[in-house]
Amino acid sequence: MFGDNALWIAAAVWVKSLTGSTSMTGLLILTMAAPQLLGPLAGVLVDRFRRRTVLIVANCLCAATVLSLLLVDGHRLWLIFLVMGVLGAASTVLSSGGSALLATILPDDLLPTGNSVLRGTREGLRLIAPLTGASLFAAFGSSAVVILDGATFVAAGGTLVVMRVHESPGVKSDRRWRTEAAAGARHIARTAALRQIVLSYGLSSITLGLSEGVLYAVVDDGLHRPPDFVGVLTVAMGAGGILGSLVAPTVIRRLGETELTAGGMLILCLGLPLQAAPWLPSVLVGELAFGVSLPCITIGVFSLLQRSTPNHLQGRVYSACEMLNGIPQITAIGVGAMLLAVVDYRILLALMTANVALAAAYLLTRRPQQAGQAHLPTQHGHDPAPAPLLATAEDTEGRAC
Repeated sequence: MFGDNALWIAAAVWVKSLTGSTSMTGLLILTMAAPQLLGPLAGVLVDRFRRRTVLIVANCLCAATVLSLLLVDGHRLWLIFLVMGVLGAASTVLSSGGSALLATILPDDLLPTGNSVLRGTREGLRLIAPLTGASLFAAFGSSAVVILDGATFVAAGGTLVVMRVHESPGVKSDRRWRTEAAAGARHIARTAALRQIVLSYGLSSITLGLSEGVLYAVVDDGLHRPPDFVGVLTVAMGAGGILGSLVAPTVIRRLGETELTAGGMLILCLGLPLQAAPWLPSVLVGELAFGVSLPCITIGVFSLLQRSTPNHLQGRVYSACEMLNGIPQITAIGVGAMLLAVVDYRILLALMTANVALAAAYLLTRRPQQAGQAHLPTQHGHDPAPAPLLATAEDTEGRAC
């Protein structure tokens, strides 16, 4: 996380300095994000082999790939795009494999805590890694950032090598790869609680995508500050993310994953309108609430996903969830950029609030369908999951009636 966050911001500055083009910088961001749509294929890879082995190999390959950036000069701009695209694709393997390995090494009651530690770490690194990358690039050039990221991949691979964990061999299958890749989505579709929380997560991701551009409008049109003032708001959001990560496990233990996710969405509903006021304290509180909401939503979703998915499907289900969330979010980023040219950002904030409120309302009104499911253990390593977690739509509607 640290190395990649440092490299990604430095790569954007690098492309800007080589080309002088803002559009090329935007194209670089798209190059990094687009391969994530291939997530289901990464899930198949993760589920067919031991997760620790997959992660070791992936980290070693990423180290070699990123170090090839040392060959970049003014005539090899294409190499930056190629490497960042490969790293974007590799991130789907690393995230899917990491989630599956976490579900293997931790008992169900510790999964929320494990997810919270990872999410809190991510939020903390969001505060320091981009600044580190930009500072190294300014002081020593691109090579320093490239070497740093390569070293972090080597360190991650070495840590996995010394890890001792009992894993069953991956599941081999003679079925077509398309069928295997779709297995994660099928599991989500037939598991009532998981289907509902992933649907609401995907719906709320529209707001998260729109927020990428709206944040700059808040700084420019609302606060009348320069674009780099976004960094101040990012600090507030990061602090909120750490706070949300700390409280999430307690909420899950007392209420459940669904309630944590819905609660995060409601906090987001409170934070978004505060950003419409042209008053810095109001915007800072709004960004703090935004930061608190994100880990609550994601920890709730992925803790339920890990607990309600059999071991041999962990990678594919995670990847399917990420793709179902990524498609509307990436689309919303592009749509939001166009809307900001013709629509006042405060109107967009109102629409974003309504969208998240709808997602939370949907999730909370499905609670009767999830009765008895909230605290059932996952049978890691076994093919069949508990019957209530694999309820069909017809069975769920029957129990609700």
